[in-house]
Amino acid sequence: VSILACCLVSSACDDPISDIGLQVRGPDQLTILWNPCKQGRLATSVELEESGGRIVWQIKSERGSPLREFIVGEEPAGFVTVVPLSEELRGVRLSPSVSGVGPQFFDLTEIEPGRVLVIGDGNMSAEEFWARDTCG
Repeated sequence: VSILACCLVSSACDDPISDIGLQVRGPDQLTILWNPCKQGRLATSVELEESGGRIVWQIKSERGSPLREFIVGEEPAGFVTVVPLSEELRGVRLSPSVSGVGPQFFDLTEIEPGRVLVIGDGNMSAEEFWARDTCG
């Protein structure tokens, strides 16, 4: 059974422009890379949600965090786990969204080893991802 999921990074800033990159760094280790337009923007929530609306993983930071990389299923410093990851990500269609921007779907098999997938722009190096102008 495949899970349709939505990956959401919300922030404590009104500017909705940002880039989400997806990278697999180990066996089944999905990492969400977040490159907001405003570099001082703080992440307050990161989650995976099924198409039916059930959240399958969620972390939150009350104070907001300057972190830009989130390993799905882990709890980085400054965050608390609200919903622990309980689903395998293999065969899962994911839809990343940042502050309401999105969704577009991808599968883990679309991510090339050692590369970052930006939906709509394909795979690129991490250096290319971080150098992107996300302000339009």
